[in-house]
Amino acid sequence: MKTLTVHIVDDEPDVRESCEFLVSTLNYPTTLWEDGKAFIEGVDLSLPAIAIVDLRMPRLSGDAVITMLKNHQSPIGAIILTGHGEVSTAVKTLQEGAVDFLEKPIDLTTLIAALERAEKTTLARANQNKIITQFNTLTEREKQIASLVYEGLTNKEIAEKESISVRTVEVQRASAMKKLETDSLAEFIATLNEVDNLLTK
Repeated sequence: MKTLTVHIVDDEPDVRESCEFLVSTLNYPTTLWEDGKAFIEGVDLSLPAIAIVDLRMPRLSGDAVITMLKNHQSPIGAIILTGHGEVSTAVKTLQEGAVDFLEKPIDLTTLIAALERAEKTTLARANQNKIITQFNTLTEREKQIASLVYEGLTNKEIAEKESISVRTVEVQRASAMKKLETDSLAEFIATLNEVDNLLTK
């Protein structure tokens, strides 16, 4: 059994059930939602997952769901489900953060590829969210020390620049590294680089 849940969001019971059948044959656990509003209000938006979302729904359309996931910085990888003639709208949802779109009726081979892309995307987004959350636990002093380490300064140079002892720098740096779950200086720098890239997007 796969670990990521696939949420199937569609207001048509027949479509929900046929989609669930296909997804279940691929060993993904599923949860069914009758429309976009029920999904957004009922799902944990902070958890990595996959969502197959119909474009046309009452109460909350598929494109509105994509926008809300983006606004909540949710890691959920969403796949839009479209009918004939809706491809141009589906493409716009990709620009807003959807991972892929599927045209009805769903082709199993296309579904497998879309689920694989969504799985990679949601895990990557979840990891990015985790890194930012960890970085935000650093104190202002730890962030300052981390910034100077990132610039390439040695502990001694940081101590001189900040008018503090080398021991204080070592303690602050060690604390920052622990909070970011990094074991080496190279890993620490790589994580800070990722933080920098994420915060300057």
